[in-house]
Amino acid sequence: LAPFASLARLELRGCDLSAATRRPIWDGNLVRGLREVRTHLVEMDLRRCVGTLSMLFVGEGETSNTDDVDTRGSRFDDTFDPKPRAATWPMLRSLTCVGGDLTEVDASLRLCPRLRRLDLRRNGVERIDPDGTRCLS
Repeated sequence: LAPFASLARLELRGCDLSAATRRPIWDGNLVRGLREVRTHLVEMDLRRCVGTLSMLFVGEGETSNTDDVDTRGSRFDDTFDPKPRAATWPMLRSLTCVGGDLTEVDASLRLCPRLRRLDLRRNGVERIDPDGTRCLS
């Protein structure tokens, strides 16, 4: 997707977002360049896709929780490197995840500060993290 730097709308159908490796989709072979176009995406439409929201929005080794700081290091250990925060999706206003296998709405939605429309029809959502849905108005 990197050659389409100004891509505003992305539609994926029938993808296993988790893949066999359970890694975020931009780390595998499914959607290369998604991180590069995230700053321009306004609408993302996922139909019959399997995976989690955090697999879309949070890269491997990143954290979506700004309060989640790993404090295992000490003031004497200057090699300690906490998990970096995941990059935001500043323009994403509409997210559709219809007919997938989504069971949880997690806090990774906080990475989409302008999100106004969230469509989760025909999923088995059992749990919604209130921190994740604060961005919706």
